[in-house]
Amino acid sequence: MSKKIASGCDAIILDVKLGSGAFMTDMKQALKLSKTMISIGENAGKRTFCLITDMDVPLGNTIGNALEVIEAIETLKGNGPDDFTELCIHIAGAMLYVAGKCHDLNSGRDMARKNIENQSALKRFREFIRLQGGNPNVIDDYSLFPCAKESKVLLSNTEGYIRKMDCKRIGVTSMELGAGRKFLTDVIQSGAGIRLHKKTGDYVNKGDLLATLYSDDVEKLDKGEALFLESIEFDMERPPQRSILKATMDKDKTEILCFPELVC
Repeated sequence: MSKKIASGCDAIILDVKLGSGAFMTDMKQALKLSKTMISIGENAGKRTFCLITDMDVPLGNTIGNALEVIEAIETLKGNGPDDFTELCIHIAGAMLYVAGKCHDLNSGRDMARKNIENQSALKRFREFIRLQGGNPNVIDDYSLFPCAKESKVLLSNTEGYIRKMDCKRIGVTSMELGAGRKFLTDVIQSGAGIRLHKKTGDYVNKGDLLATLYSDDVEKLDKGEALFLESIEFDMERPPQRSILKATMDKDKTEILCFPELVC
């Protein structure tokens, strides 16, 4: 919060993650954290708004540095994964709402959706890159991004619905592939990571493609395969459909969308 307050912004939007891939694994903890952050922001004179969002399922279809940036650009082009696109619209809509550009969250989401559809958001991102001294051509030519030297496809030896994916373990898998640091001296491989072809709720036949792993090191691919396959649980019954937005909160109101048994 100190960095956000020091940046000179007028309002702060916080995306508080909840689930196996987040620090907060319990809804009550997430609500408590959100209230604390809102209190800090409001006491500093910043209008503060929190969204509590799902992290029990990997967000989007990629994990890794260059892979995620490309996916974000595809989302601005209107071609992003449904869950990641939905989250971006929720967050952008909240930003527009607290900035006073619309009268409620729904109208903010409509504005965000429209600016993806008419490519205004993509145009602004291109300008962001230019103003920071980057190369805007990466938006049109993904070959300019770092690419891993090696890859490995993972096929399913099980049939059924994916009941659960351990997001923390999948994150560790990506780190082991080189996309993150295990030790301070580790060198990050910008092209390393994971592309998901199946996610929670999808039905999988034996031999179906589950994921593609990327790394500069072949040995890391073997270790990554074992870790990734350990992160998935199958069931013959389809799991309930999940909502990415769990709750919203500001200093005046808490709206819980998926946990009606909780009272704030």
